[in-house]
Amino acid sequence: MVRKLKHLIRTIAIKLWEHTYEGRLKYLFQKHDSNTLIVVFSGFDVKPLYNYVRTLLQIKCDKMFILDDFGCRGSYYWYENGDDKPMRLVKSLITTKLNEGKYKRLITLGTSKGGTCAIYFGLMFGACDIYAGSCQYRIGTYLRSDEPVFKAMMGIDASDKERDHLDKQMPRMLSLHQHSPSKIHLFYSKDEHTYQDDIQFLISDLDKYNITHEDTISHFTNHGDVGKYFSPWIKARLTEI
Repeated sequence: MVRKLKHLIRTIAIKLWEHTYEGRLKYLFQKHDSNTLIVVFSGFDVKPLYNYVRTLLQIKCDKMFILDDFGCRGSYYWYENGDDKPMRLVKSLITTKLNEGKYKRLITLGTSKGGTCAIYFGLMFGACDIYAGSCQYRIGTYLRSDEPVFKAMMGIDASDKERDHLDKQMPRMLSLHQHSPSKIHLFYSKDEHTYQDDIQFLISDLDKYNITHEDTISHFTNHGDVGKYFSPWIKARLTEI
């Protein structure tokens, strides 16, 4: 029953709100004539999906959910076959929406891959609040365990050079935004592998570069379960704004 309800809501949302930017980048936009824009980034799934549409349905802010259907199953909105077109499209779309709405406040959010992107683009655009659940940090190292996604992003001949390039992307973004006014809200569990593999290094660099973060530690052992815990948490946090 719950699965059918989720599917119905997703279908209705796509029908009402889906747009295509520059003939390629798909996104949903829900307008409430708010001075706050929430941008939601998607994680990995069997096929590319919009995340947290149902969770945020009652939040009365303008919302944009961006679909990552580049490459094999997603690309961190960075590369497709070695070309940075996904990144350029996302940067241009967010810039356009911010200018159109004259927003006073930007919030970015997502989990797993989506959380990584929330931090990356959130810092880039000076988001006031960034909500990231169980995100990756050393992207190249993470993707070498998923060769189809890695090669769809970086090219069929991609190897250690491209892995190292991807590993440097998040640390570089943090370095470029030292003392950022953005506040990063991390949500994670120390009982699943993402903490040891990525988050501990992210936290170390956030402290190194004097970027404010607030950590909420949950308890789950399966990375795929992050959405179950993040969803009620983010809904409660954003209901307060």
